[in-house]
Amino acid sequence: MPSTRSSLTAERLLVLGVSVLLVTTLFAGPAYAQSDERSAPSVDTSRYGTRCVQPSVMETPTARRGATPPASVPVVNETDDRRVPLGDVAAVPLSVPAGANVSVSVGADRTDSTALAIRDDGDGQVVLVVNTYLAAHAGTDADTYRVRGNDTVTVTNWSRAPLQPGDYAVRATQTGTAVAERSLRVTTPEIGGITVQRAAPQVFESATVADVRAANRSGLLRSGTESHSIPTVTEGETAVLRIDAPSIVGAVAAANGTTTDRVLSLRADDIELEIFGPCGGILLRESATERGSVRALVDAGNGTLYLLLDTARLEGVLAAEQTLDLEIEETSVIANRDVEAEQSFEVADASLSVDGVRAETVDVQAGNWTTISGRTAIMPGSRFGISLVSRQDPTVSRRATATVHANGTFQTTLDTRSLSSPGLYDLTVFHRQYRSGAGDPPSIWWDAHPGYRGETTTTVYLDDVSLPKGGFLVAYEYDETRDAFHPVGTATEMDDFELPRTVDDHVLVVAHRDGDDDGRFDGPVTDPAYRLSGHPVQAWTATVESVSTPVPNVSFAGPESAVDGRSTSTATVTESPTAVTRTPNTPTAAVRTTDSSTGAVTTGDRQTGANGIGFGPVVTLLALVVAALLARRR
Repeated sequence: MPSTRSSLTAERLLVLGVSVLLVTTLFAGPAYAQSDERSAPSVDTSRYGTRCVQPSVMETPTARRGATPPASVPVVNETDDRRVPLGDVAAVPLSVPAGANVSVSVGADRTDSTALAIRDDGDGQVVLVVNTYLAAHAGTDADTYRVRGNDTVTVTNWSRAPLQPGDYAVRATQTGTAVAERSLRVTTPEIGGITVQRAAPQVFESATVADVRAANRSGLLRSGTESHSIPTVTEGETAVLRIDAPSIVGAVAAANGTTTDRVLSLRADDIELEIFGPCGGILLRESATERGSVRALVDAGNGTLYLLLDTARLEGVLAAEQTLDLEIEETSVIANRDVEAEQSFEVADASLSVDGVRAETVDVQAGNWTTISGRTAIMPGSRFGISLVSRQDPTVSRRATATVHANGTFQTTLDTRSLSSPGLYDLTVFHRQYRSGAGDPPSIWWDAHPGYRGETTTTVYLDDVSLPKGGFLVAYEYDETRDAFHPVGTATEMDDFELPRTVDDHVLVVAHRDGDDDGRFDGPVTDPAYRLSGHPVQAWTATVESVSTPVPNVSFAGPESAVDGRSTSTATVTESPTAVTRTPNTPTAAVRTTDSSTGAVTTGDRQTGANGIGFGPVVTLLALVVAALLARRR
């Protein structure tokens, strides 16, 4: 719904008597030991988190199962011929004289062959790697023919004919005498079956196929058809999609970037990989680039591809049945017909519940340890993060890790001994967010989230808004060029935020009371912020345009005032410039202070350093805070 947009400029704010003082408000929060590699921020369950551990580069193709090691002495017509479908990567072992320079012909029994010059590194064993996908293009790509180890290869004559299904003699000669020969058999393109398994959340961190296999041996992977007609993964778990697709291995190897980048760029050559559903389905590329929730791994030696999906943070619509479809279209250079495989699966609700929820609020025990427990349908052995972040001071946070037991329960403790009371907090348990309070805080709450990614709107939707005595939620944008906040939108319990298109990625939402009861926001002096212990109640949110820009390192602060916002003192706004624009250990930074009564501007110095503006532990802390604050409901 539309809301009243504030047209206040910085000059009008000065007239209203707001004084601007830049000070350093950053300080390092307490450190907490983590017992799990998937602890915060990796499982803060922020649906807009930016965590992304880059996967390793695709593994080098290895000999397929059943291959016989090459003979230790040169033997013509060696056994164990190579057989791969077109599009795959073949590894052809050749035994040659140790340290020799040999000429190798691929397609030696054909009129149009490719000639190679290979130098052995001294062990007498050469493994020629042939990317049949690239060879099918009849081009001169340097990665079409490679050798393993320290051997070297140079293409001296390229075949003008594209590689097609058939038998190709691979012959090595030295001074005109054949010293080794293999037969490379290329068959028609093929895609095998697709298997869907459910896995614990921490399996998503697997960097190699070996890691996935190790998790399987540890019992962290299970069949998705245990009690369902089609494979089913519980939301929050890792969906492991294993695809037997040797004919796309060469296309993946030929692409650029990480393995995930390579797999998601397959569409360029009429090889399509997608997940679709009746409501739109899961968006693989957007999930990978915007949320880091898709990872691809390739076992080239076995011709298999693994897609790992962090189902707590996927982009798109997870409702109803999803279908993974892989297709090599007939227009591709490696196929003259459509080659396709597909598999349907579902993402079921996690049924996550937290004990002690009262009026949709989870109480925390300031001055003591707080136990967080509950129940979930996520598979036993799963580990996930729990975080508590203050809505008064975002640098105040507590984190822990919970493990799901065999009966579906979980329990952990948060160190809340030093928290102030009363206080308002966001409690995030895996991918669910709860309101939380210490002591007897006022009923100030809102849940803000943008719409689906890719929409062109700048509406930020509001759920569960509660403002005692009426008032407004005011969205502030940080203007780096002016080192100042300015309001860009307001909303009430009946409104959503409608932000101008000039707004950057992130806005700070602050709860204000209607100080003069006129039904409109008149600025932070007339309509001051709700405060607890001198801090305004606030939270970061994001527009729907992007979440790639780091959140400005800024906060609102001011003199002590009553909880309802009434105060006889002049409100003060404290601002810190964007963290990413500063360098570590900068000696001083200019501070511009405006006197609200005279309009005079003075400039002073502020000491900065590793624990102030810049990169380092503070920036890391803010990244954790942002991941918890930018959560939204699916």
